Amino acid sequence: LLILVAPLAVITLPEAALERYRATFKSASTAVTMGELSAIESQEGRALVFWESVKFTLENPLFGVGPGVFTAAAAEDAMRRGERPRWKASHNTYTQVSSEMGVPGFLFYAGMLISTVLGALRVFRAGGRVARLAKLRPFSLCLLLSLLAFCVNATFSSSAYLPYLPYLAAAVVILLGVATVREQQPVEPQPLAPTPQPAKEPALPAGSTSWSEARRRVWQRPLAGRRPRQSQSHNDST
Repeated sequence: LLILVAPLAVITLPEAALERYRATFKSASTAVTMGELSAIESQEGRALVFWESVKFTLENPLFGVGPGVFTAAAAEDAMRRGERPRWKASHNTYTQVSSEMGVPGFLFYAGMLISTVLGALRVFRAGGRVARLAKLRPFSLCLLLSLLAFCVNATFSSSAYLPYLPYLAAAVVILLGVATVREQQPVEPQPLAPTPQPAKEPALPAGSTSWSEARRRVWQRPLAGRRPRQSQSHNDST
């Protein structure tokens, strides 16, 4: 599915977005158009704030700089060095969490993300083995694709405090609850198919011991009252 969707996504992306992605592997000296130059400068700015968030993580590993305080802390750090503050977010959800809430906060966030992915994957695999859970497999697949999209998006955006991950986690918890209830339901016994009874043969006519004897009697019955053809012609001539 991803192999089919990826080329379609590349084809439908606007040119400005493609320039930004191509700028990841270029430098400002190789820019040809103003669009490429803007994309490269944006990429370089993202790299600066990313490494700044890594630095804050290493300097404050236990508690971080505080939830939602990265932008102000980075601006204060830039003014302390005599530089112009950027007032930019980290543009990476993972380092946003680690720099603002420390390593313990990052571990909790990563644990929530990993457990959500594993829960959706568990339902998806169980749907292929248990017939009663087969209807839940499409839902788990949609959640897995949504989580994949979130993980990719989190690499380039600061979305730690947006409700996307809690919504996906809640959906996976509900799906796991439904799967658990269905799995614990007793299996209803299937009604047995009626055993086919052999067809009853009709009763033999009186005085017959077998069907062959009965058929012979039927064939002989019309001839019992008739005389041979030769004797009848002989009587007529006399």
